[in-house]
Amino acid sequence: MKTERGKRKTDLKKELGLIDVFCIASGAMISSGLFILPGLAYAKTGPAVVVAYFVASLLAIPAMLSKQNLPQPCQRQEEPIFI
Repeated sequence: MKTERGKRKTDLKKELGLIDVFCIASGAMISSGLFILPGLAYAKTGPAVVVAYFVASLLAIPAMLSKQNLPQPCQRQEEPIFI
């Protein structure tokens, strides 16, 4: 649909809600951390950054596994909740 000036008329609202702003901001932070920071780390340390990421992943695995087991005692109604 065209208006009298020849521009298209859109029916979209020009507003952002809380969820929209949160998604845009968190996406920008995550993408900058994933794509920019490894390049900066490689520029400063060279090939040792691969070893550093490997050691960091080894340290993060026990934390992930312990958080995985947190909700398991809460699954049955008879048992008390352990959190």
